[in-house]
Order: sequence, then structure tokens, then C-alpha cells
Amino acid sequence: MAGGEGKRLRPLTEHTPKPLLKIGDKPIIEYNIDRLAQVGIKNIHLSINYLGEQLEAYFGNGSAKDLSIKYIKETKPMGTVGSVLLADKLEHDDLLIMNSDLLTNIDFADFFKTFKETDADMAVAATSYNVDVPYAILNRMTHSVFAL
Repeated sequence: MAGGEGKRLRPLTEHTPKPLLKIGDKPIIEYNIDRLAQVGIKNIHLSINYLGEQLEAYFGNGSAKDLSIKYIKETKPMGTVGSVLLADKLEHDDLLIMNSDLLTNIDFADFFKTFKETDADMAVAATSYNVDVPYAILNRMTHSVFAL
């Protein structure tokens, strides 16, 4: 998924899509694509929208990396996995859907192996983090009346 506007990173993303922002000598998305290629993934679909033509220009059809890269063009934002519905034809039953603008050290092969061994319908890789809220938290209570 590479179609978001990256609004929280403005002004860095005013003229560059977030996945093409560089970490070191190459864009974030290229680290992901290279790691996927290392575990044998050869067919990649990039869902694009905001400044998507830059991603197309950068990767082309993927042949420079011995991959097949196709583009799913959203005409409007479709949410986290909505663009999968726009894919013409998917060659495999199993899909790995990931954000293109994150750096991860997940072991893709182990993740997939565990997914297959558990016969799951879906697997989600996530990490937890804490957010400190410097304010009180109000929980909604049912059937309560507050009078001031």
C-alpha cells in the first residue's frame, strides 16, 4: 500500500510520496521490496494514489530487480486494504499486504510458515506501543445521569 498522502510528514511529503522518502541511500519502500525479493516474492502490486507516478517512474515494471511490479491505481482513497479489490488478477491464493512506508525486521519466511502451519484465514503482524495521555479519560457509562 503506497497511496497515502503522508500529511503528518509535511513539508517532506509535499512533492515526494512518503514511501519514496529516503533512509540512508534508498527509499523506505525499496528496503521492503528488496527484503521481499530475498525470500522469493517476485510478484508485487503497489497500490498508488498520491504522487503515484513517482513510484511508477522509480520502479517501472520491476525488471531491474528481476521482479514483476504492477500498479493498482486508486482514484480515491480506499482505506487500508480497499485497493486489493481493484487488482485485475491475482496469481496466488495467499497475499501479503503491507504498508510501504514502514521499516521492519520481521522474518517474512517464518511469518508465512507459521500462517500456513496454523491453517489460519488471516495473520496480522503488529507491535504494541504505549501512548501517554496527559489528560483524564472519560468512559461512557450507560444509564447514568450526570447533574451539575
